[in-house]
Amino acid sequence: MSWKGIKTQFIKDRMKETAWEDRGYINDLASIEQTILSGGPKSSIAAQMHRSRKCKYPIEAECIVREIEDGIYVPPEEFHQREAKRRHEEAIIEQHEKRKRKAREEADRRLWLALGGRP
Repeated sequence: MSWKGIKTQFIKDRMKETAWEDRGYINDLASIEQTILSGGPKSSIAAQMHRSRKCKYPIEAECIVREIEDGIYVPPEEFHQREAKRRHEEAIIEQHEKRKRKAREEADRRLWLALGGRP
């Protein structure tokens, strides 16, 4: 991976915040950038990989697209706010799903016992 070819300031900012051990993150962002700059994926496998990276890093992908297509730079503070909001929303969804799973499990347990199953 050649990091010299990175065009967006957004990725350069992320690089300043990223440790060497986590360079795969920067590689993924650079791949998203390169795919966008080249006009999109050129094969079905490239499309799947691009989609996978965009799903893994939705805020980053949006910021890269904004900078490339609209010339709108997203500063680090704004990115971190968006990322914190996304994580908060994901945590709420995860808690909700956990409560639903627990309620289903408890209902299954009650049915089990009602049908004569051992506790």
